[in-house]
Amino acid sequence: MNNIKAITNKLLFAALILGSVASCTKIIDVEVDPSNEKLVVDATLTTDTTVHIVKLTRTIDFFSMEEPPGVSNATVTVSDNEGKTITFEENQSVPGEYLSPENTYGVIGNTYTLNIELTSPIGGFSKFEATNFIKKTPEIDSVTIEKDPYRPFYYIAGYFQDSVSEDYYMSWYSKDDTLRNYLSSERYLIEDKIINGEYFEGAALGILFGDEAKFIPGSRFEVSLSNINEIHYNFITDFAAEASGQNPLFSGPPANISTNLNNDAVGFFATYSTQMAVYIVPAK
Repeated sequence: MNNIKAITNKLLFAALILGSVASCTKIIDVEVDPSNEKLVVDATLTTDTTVHIVKLTRTIDFFSMEEPPGVSNATVTVSDNEGKTITFEENQSVPGEYLSPENTYGVIGNTYTLNIELTSPIGGFSKFEATNFIKKTPEIDSVTIEKDPYRPFYYIAGYFQDSVSEDYYMSWYSKDDTLRNYLSSERYLIEDKIINGEYFEGAALGILFGDEAKFIPGSRFEVSLSNINEIHYNFITDFAAEASGQNPLFSGPPANISTNLNNDAVGFFATYSTQMAVYIVPAK
């Protein structure tokens, strides 16, 4: 969440530079209004049976050299439309990290609500909520690696049947068991407005540059595809745009990043199912 920290305080940085230009000898004291502090939420629930994680931190001053502090002693639960509730317990080794039981998994078609209650308010609020649902992800029939005919890179091409509904896909991949694009801002996104309901023949599920495009026979690429909803798609695109900065520097204030959280919290509660496919580099 260091990128979110930089995004929310970019204007303070711009103001400091402008003041320095106006008078190089003037001492500038920058005071940060503590009421602007916000809760930062990074929460995910998938259909995988595993320990799921909710991370709670708080925004801090742009000029601080410290990591955003974890928010401890919160009550964190996730409930579904069938009346089931999952309680997340704080990791005693990592303040602000809350863990589900090991056998936790989400169900396709269900709606899930994240509830967070703090012992002390942040930004004037003690209770926060977000709701999301899990969509079915189509099976990937196959993946290959292909060279772009017009640009100097390769891409992971996926073949799968799109549904007739409006869909937004998120993909990521690992090479030889090492995850390559872990951060949300690095995920590859596809929307099906043009090809809705048709067959994806060679949809780009990942871009390969540099060492990634050096293919050693036997190397294993594992590709994951998830069908996410529109607000999750918007969150990732907004986050990636703000994290990469504005050009030129003073092109205007940063836009609000999409979220499904209430009470001025930032971040996202993500829920999705996943389909995977494997490509092994053949011998020459």
